[in-house]
Amino acid sequence: MLYTLLKILLVIHLAGVILGFIGGRVHGALISWLETAPADTAEILWRYEKSASYMAFLGTSLLIITGILMLVYKWGGLAGQDWLFWVKMVLVAAVGGAEIVRHITAVKWRQGDQSMLAWTKNSGKFSGIAAVLTVIVGVFNFN
Repeated sequence: MLYTLLKILLVIHLAGVILGFIGGRVHGALISWLETAPADTAEILWRYEKSASYMAFLGTSLLIITGILMLVYKWGGLAGQDWLFWVKMVLVAAVGGAEIVRHITAVKWRQGDQSMLAWTKNSGKFSGIAAVLTVIVGVFNFN
């Protein structure tokens, strides 16, 4: 039973990777297009921008939740983890923090605060870089 649960958690974890990465990249592209889009096109893009933002946030949340569950149930918690694990946790914190900043600034930008646009774009880029590094370190750590 535990074996099956762990496999399901891994599938959900990998779905979180996909959702987070695709949502974040689509969100970044939509923001770039929205800066210069004509009004009729921008109206359509705004709907997708919000969905992409929530998709990235959902993916990151799934990663964190399932990662904690797998750490506890598959690897017995924090005891015995090597230095690569802690590098991964720093990167996970960076991704999570950048996604929170990106999500909050995107909401403020949607409400009309143009000063949040640069924060939204830069935190999204940082999150993407940190996410790729997290996957690389995770592969070396857990396999």
